[in-house]
Amino acid sequence: MGSDSRYTAVFGKTTTECMNLLANVLIKSKDDKIITTRMEHHANDLPWRYSATVEYIDVDNMGRISVDSIEDKLKKNNGTIKYVTVTGASNVTGYVNPIHEIAGICHKYNAKIIVDGAQLVAHREINMKDKKPGEEIDFLVFSSHKTYSPYGTGVIVGLKEDLSNVTPFLKGGACVKAVTDDRVIWDEPPALHEAGSPNSLGAMATGRALQELKQIGFHNIYEHEMRYL
Repeated sequence: MGSDSRYTAVFGKTTTECMNLLANVLIKSKDDKIITTRMEHHANDLPWRYSATVEYIDVDNMGRISVDSIEDKLKKNNGTIKYVTVTGASNVTGYVNPIHEIAGICHKYNAKIIVDGAQLVAHREINMKDKKPGEEIDFLVFSSHKTYSPYGTGVIVGLKEDLSNVTPFLKGGACVKAVTDDRVIWDEPPALHEAGSPNSLGAMATGRALQELKQIGFHNIYEHEMRYL
């Protein structure tokens, strides 16, 4: 995914669970504002409704969003938007959003970008860092079965700093350093967000599937898909 030491990878069960995790640990108050769009899967819509104040970007008659409309919304909110969460590719139309361009606009207004990569990850090569400074992806979420590996694994690739020093969404074994009657010392991410017994086989299968897709070549996948359009 082209990430560096600023990032960590957290494993869950699905994109839906991982989005719920982010909505619970990144948002501090219902007054916190986020932007999402009308083209989102419910997995990237409903979790935010219950944790933050949500503003929506409308779609045109082709089901696409305008990058300019995202910038307009950020500008009108005058730096108060914390996150912009957007799909990488629509599960309805297949439209692919310019996620790095959107990331650059988000960072211009001190917001961070969360990308629902479930429909994108098997069709386009995703690099957390772009060639242009400031257009890095802050968070990417996807599910294992979208990469043709078994069901049951969700993945967050995200900024370690944002995922640290927070109370985890799921609490229990494997996410703590020490527990007393009146104190819990939480572990660091990714362990902090991976309570319970890990799905190690699922994580390994997902990694192997991503390697296989890269070996096939995303340019070959793209050309193959274009022959059917």
